[in-house]
Amino acid sequence: MKESLICAVDLGASSGRLIVGWLEEGLPVIREVHRFENALVNKNGHDCWDLEGLYQNIRIGLEKTVRGYGTPKSVSVDSWAVDFVLVDKEGELVCPPVAYRDSRTEGYLDKLSDKEKAGVYRRTAIQFLPFNTLYQLQAISDQNPEWLEDADCFLMIPDYLNYRLSGVRSSEYTNASTTQLLHAANADWDDELLYMAKAPTRLFPKPQLPGTNLGLVTDSIATVTGRTSVILAPSHDTAASVAASPLAGENSFFLSSGTWSLMGFESDDYFNDEQALGFNITSEGGINRRFRVLKNIMGLWLIQRVSKELTDTDFSQLVEAAEGAMPFRSLINPNDDRFLNPASMIAEIQSYCRETGQPVPETEGQLARCIFESLAFLYARVAQELATVRGIMPDSINVFGGGCQNELLNQMCADACNLQVVAGPVEASSLGNLINQWITHGQLESLEAARSAIAKSNDLTTFYPDAISSFESQRSRFNELFARSSS
Repeated sequence: MKESLICAVDLGASSGRLIVGWLEEGLPVIREVHRFENALVNKNGHDCWDLEGLYQNIRIGLEKTVRGYGTPKSVSVDSWAVDFVLVDKEGELVCPPVAYRDSRTEGYLDKLSDKEKAGVYRRTAIQFLPFNTLYQLQAISDQNPEWLEDADCFLMIPDYLNYRLSGVRSSEYTNASTTQLLHAANADWDDELLYMAKAPTRLFPKPQLPGTNLGLVTDSIATVTGRTSVILAPSHDTAASVAASPLAGENSFFLSSGTWSLMGFESDDYFNDEQALGFNITSEGGINRRFRVLKNIMGLWLIQRVSKELTDTDFSQLVEAAEGAMPFRSLINPNDDRFLNPASMIAEIQSYCRETGQPVPETEGQLARCIFESLAFLYARVAQELATVRGIMPDSINVFGGGCQNELLNQMCADACNLQVVAGPVEASSLGNLINQWITHGQLESLEAARSAIAKSNDLTTFYPDAISSFESQRSRFNELFARSSS
């Protein structure tokens, strides 16, 4: 174990955990060491991440790792995309770590003309989302320009935490690619887009590929871990998840199912033509300089918020209640901006249904069924868009991440998409983080060997489309709702 013992810090938008892993006869074995909540905090009227809390929990997790398993050979951090901090020459924050769900970027995307959008898309091949880093920086320049003046370095969230661990400032490629500031062709910051963002080029370290060794941990961390190194994993959690995805074949799509759902395929090339722009499809950086051509779907955020509002009902109870609820009673467009961060998700869903002339979901089962069926329809719509851009229909979808444990949603996905769905692994992002470290250490030969090992060591479940499913008869109804709330 000791020769291959490593640690992944895997941060999601609602929770974080430290996972240790080692290889037994070439197959990965993983254990969760420490799990903690990741909740937004209010700072000066903004929704922000508690970065100091995350860092302290990382230290706690590393202490538990050493006590329970010994000193890991290396550690790496992955997290969500687009968010960042600005630090001064001493490494202190010069601005609060504002979260993408904060309202400060409202209206910035709308300021772009169609011609400007086309230009940005040709350079980046990145989808337009109202909270992209490009617009966050524009908001800072307009609202708090002194932050940019006082800053010495721009660091995305996992880059900042890797800096706290190693003392080395770096920019990891896969997460940098999500900012809409990186040129797709040369994998480096685009001066024209930094100018559009009103951000000084001096702040941005040159992006480095996954597998870069940042060296040993700082003296402060070494008191906890001993001589451990810090390695850049694919620091965008979806890039890590896709790296760990045991895709059935070249025609397989992936579906990362968590707070966000991300559906797509791997490609040697990026897509930045008019058709891809029309569908708002993104080509983000992946491992081995391949691209993750995908589209964002609001995902389980909706049901997570409903579960939080129903304080005496957990996720499994909501799934069970949905199974017993009437099918197709109410549908929503999960990607409508109104569901991004409403004061009450339940009230927002009810308002949407009321405004669109549908029965208003009142019970737990009605709310959950509405969300799951709507997600399945949106999966099918996105799958068709991706297939149109690619020119090839998928033959299967590999669902991974925490959401792949939802058998009801997996079956709905198979029915709505009329495709075979393979579920697993659950811990995809952690595994993607870990296998990258093992490859860097020479303990796994390649990405292909790593994926094969993951397939052998994880129980994968296959769902087949139901020949008598009613999804097809309801598809036009969902598409009409989607068009109404997307216009």
